[in-house]
Amino acid sequence: LAVFTAFVLPVSGLFQAGPQLVAHRYTYLAALPLALLAGAGLHGVARRQGRRGLAVLVLLTLGLSVALATSARSFVALWHDDVTFCRAAVSAAPDAWAPRGALARAYLARGEEGAALDTLRVGRERLPDALLLTYLEAVVLATSPNDALRDGD
Repeated sequence: LAVFTAFVLPVSGLFQAGPQLVAHRYTYLAALPLALLAGAGLHGVARRQGRRGLAVLVLLTLGLSVALATSARSFVALWHDDVTFCRAAVSAAPDAWAPRGALARAYLARGEEGAALDTLRVGRERLPDALLLTYLEAVVLATSPNDALRDGD
């Protein structure tokens, strides 16, 4: 546990070096010593138990591999496209302005200005002090090629 803490501490968000929150991608390296320790412990138990212990170890390893593969598949699905990823970020941090702004920009990149405006308006209502959301909304309203959305005022 101490090794895991030492590995994950620099990227834990405790000493934040940017606008990002703690990310899942930083925990894999910190988990390696825990995985090695667990594997060594299971191997030791299996060796003392003989062939039966080895069979149990193999079954546990297969079960854990399937569970981890299923979990990884759900995380990989978040990276399908920018909108899917940003929606997950907004869901994970509903009171943060940066994921909402990123989601609006992802919608704009797709040409979905209406969805971008909806995202910005909901974000502005939820986070009235987030000036970037107001700015992005104004930019979309002022520059949209869609006459129905463009509002110079």
